[in-house]
Amino acid sequence: MNMTIRKETLRDQRAHMLAASPGWRASDARVNPRVAIGSIIAMWLIYFLITTGLALLAGAAEQWGAIGRRAIVVIAGILCTFALYQLIQRVQPKSFGARLAVAMGAAVPLVVIYASINLLVFFYWFPSGDTQKIIEEVPSRYGQRSMSPSAMPTKCARSSAAPTATGSRRRRRSCARSTIR
Repeated sequence: MNMTIRKETLRDQRAHMLAASPGWRASDARVNPRVAIGSIIAMWLIYFLITTGLALLAGAAEQWGAIGRRAIVVIAGILCTFALYQLIQRVQPKSFGARLAVAMGAAVPLVVIYASINLLVFFYWFPSGDTQKIIEEVPSRYGQRSMSPSAMPTKCARSSAAPTATGSRRRRRSCARSTIR
């Protein structure tokens, strides 16, 4: 009995030091949406400033033209991060494992979406003057052959002979081997 009172007293003292009620649990914690949105915007603003500053210091060409494109990518990043925040808030009262599963499960597709938007903005929608040069340099850096339109794989011509089930499979495989290396 005496030990139980002592434990309760210690718990109350810790709760008082943390300015929380004795029945408070970590799963009850909620982040104020203003703080979350402010943190998301601040983090992406710092990212924007750092990447722009590094590009200017490195002397990359056309950096003033890239600011608009970078701003579009940062806005996409803000939206992806806010979507992740909203998903995590929906499972807040759940166990840590459930929250972790939602965070990891949602983060992977959101990163793919963000990377796709980055690629589309910088290389397809608003390409810079040196975009073609960058695309041509990638294979030489990573040991791949050129991906110019003439080097892209093409469909194989079909044979005029009537294919059998195994023959058509063989032809398809050899066709794939001859065009994609």
